[in-house]
Amino acid sequence: EDSPWPFPKYYKNGSANTQHRSKFNVGPNGGVENMTDQNIDYWRKLAEGGNAKAMYNLGLCYYKGIAVAKNYEQAYDYFFKSAENGYADAKHNLAICCQLGRGIPASQVAAKEWYIEAAEANVSESMNNLGQMYQKGIGCDVDEKEAFKWFKKGADLANGDAMYNLGLCYYHGNGTRQNLTEALEWFQACAIASGEAKPKAEYLLGAMHFHGKGMPELDYKESLFWYRRSADHGYPPAQLQIGKLLVGTPKTPTKSPQAMVEGVRYLQMAAKNGEAEAYNMLGYIYSTGKLGKPDNEKSFECYSKAVDLGWGPSVPFLAHAYQFGLGTEKDIDKAIPLHERAARAGYSASMNALGGLYHDGTEVDRDFETALSWFEKAGDHGEAGAQFQCAIHKMYGMGCEANLREAKEWLEKAASQKHAESIRLLNEHFGGWPPPRPPDD
Repeated sequence: EDSPWPFPKYYKNGSANTQHRSKFNVGPNGGVENMTDQNIDYWRKLAEGGNAKAMYNLGLCYYKGIAVAKNYEQAYDYFFKSAENGYADAKHNLAICCQLGRGIPASQVAAKEWYIEAAEANVSESMNNLGQMYQKGIGCDVDEKEAFKWFKKGADLANGDAMYNLGLCYYHGNGTRQNLTEALEWFQACAIASGEAKPKAEYLLGAMHFHGKGMPELDYKESLFWYRRSADHGYPPAQLQIGKLLVGTPKTPTKSPQAMVEGVRYLQMAAKNGEAEAYNMLGYIYSTGKLGKPDNEKSFECYSKAVDLGWGPSVPFLAHAYQFGLGTEKDIDKAIPLHERAARAGYSASMNALGGLYHDGTEVDRDFETALSWFEKAGDHGEAGAQFQCAIHKMYGMGCEANLREAKEWLEKAASQKHAESIRLLNEHFGGWPPPRPPDD
């Protein structure tokens, strides 16, 4: 899909296709991948004659191990000679060597000085990296205004990553006054440019249109466009977000089977890229049969992976699967620790489940006092079923002394959530539901 945005006016200062160096690069740039032994002899002769570009290319060959054995010390020496002869990109690569300690002991201060020299020679990638050093206090004190200055210089030279970082400055008000309209424009520019930050900018454009930031009102259709673009460019948070929007939630269900299928496809992409929440949503979709028949085995697999990735909301579902043997063998010894873990994290469903286990006494030794303790915790979190169980324990003195007043209070809490059994007991034993209104004065 083509971008709906016009070509930004600030591209007049440079090309959108500038060769990209990502923030704190893992290696310098250069077009030497097809270098041969014959070529490298040619470049050596030129370098010996003082050709700065030849020195630079030889440095790249040694840095990347192209046509020669990888040797960071040799790479650094050639970059240094090239920089001495005024080659700006060599200064940028010297900064990278200093940052990563390749061919020379690591020094963030020295890296910053080389970035400054390269930036002053209009290397836009150095401007972007220098902005990040000032922003994060690497090799210098944190200075958000100085960071903003360098991001702006790089952005004006059409560096996509600098455009993105400049947009973030405007978005958060870092080093400048917050201006969401400016942020939106720079994210749009980055989305059109090349660079590592491109899918991130597309993602933020989706978020800004979804929430109506930097524009008169939200635009759901435009939001989907940008989220989809970012997702298709491989950005996992966008794959998760477009998946969530397409499949819907229990409160906002999807509008069509096609949207559900597409949403699941994006969630699967996000899950493969390590998004734990995507596994959680897929677990729910498979367990509830949103794609047809329920598939408990796939659901169990997804919830397990989500838990392995640290996604807390999946823990009660995984515990439930082990408790009832859904998609896996029933294993109460695995279910109980998982329920306890979820309960400690505040998940009321697991509190209620633990109450039920200790109340029934079929899987563990019956313990009404422990059961009531868990039911009360779940009831305090608003679980209507647990509130009903608290009332039963209070009525019959199970794990406590009988207390009809407290039983009625628990029943009223559950009845206020339209819990049918609680309403029935209130009508039969406690004067009815809802309680009669006091007479008007």
